[in-house]
Amino acid sequence: MRKRKKVEDQLAPWIVSYGDMVTLLLTFFVLLYSFSLVDLRKFQALSMSMSQALRGAPLQSGGEKVIQMFPETALLAKKTSSSQDVLEAAAKAEAFLKKEGLDKVASVLPQERGVVIRFEDRVFFDTGRAELKPEAVEIGRKLAGYLATVPNQIRIEGHADNVPIHNARYASNWELSVARATSFLSFLLKSGNLKPEKLSAAGYGEYRPVAPNDSEEGRRKNRRVDVVLLRAGLSEGEPRAGATGR
Repeated sequence: MRKRKKVEDQLAPWIVSYGDMVTLLLTFFVLLYSFSLVDLRKFQALSMSMSQALRGAPLQSGGEKVIQMFPETALLAKKTSSSQDVLEAAAKAEAFLKKEGLDKVASVLPQERGVVIRFEDRVFFDTGRAELKPEAVEIGRKLAGYLATVPNQIRIEGHADNVPIHNARYASNWELSVARATSFLSFLLKSGNLKPEKLSAAGYGEYRPVAPNDSEEGRRKNRRVDVVLLRAGLSEGEPRAGATGR
């Protein structure tokens, strides 16, 4: 009896520790299993909503609830969809420029705000003037025809370098850049089947440079006309046609 009791006394501490370890492991695996359970209906709703958002399709029944349950995921899907739309629009713009032989006088830049079709100012205007050059008329007509086919809101932007202007007509580069933007916008309206409510114009003077103004090369890049195809949703806060509110 003494020998048997001695053996039990020697095993008892080990058995207790072992039992605790097994219990903890069992609890751990139960927790893992519970974490792995997915609400199938929620998963299917999320998958459907993500698919719709990435295709740019309107949300179907239940989509609004998914946005409420997963706002971060819905925001990511919307941003991804917008980025894809911008890249596709940029590819179409590049194809148009190449087809019409305009890729040597313009470039396409996909940006977060949309697609920028960029022309150096010398393509359209003489120094210090806002009247379209005769040789630029055909370029403008081709561009107007293309812009009439895109669904985006379009903004014409005039930019200048930091060299002060010296003529009696424009007191500053800011006024010149605004005059060029509105002049080009008016020409596009007359030359293509464009809806006026899709267009806007802005002049930034020398205050939105894309290169340093400390060299002729940099100043040449800054003197430009940007035609911006605004991405969907970016102009939601803008005044709308037919609005009656004050």
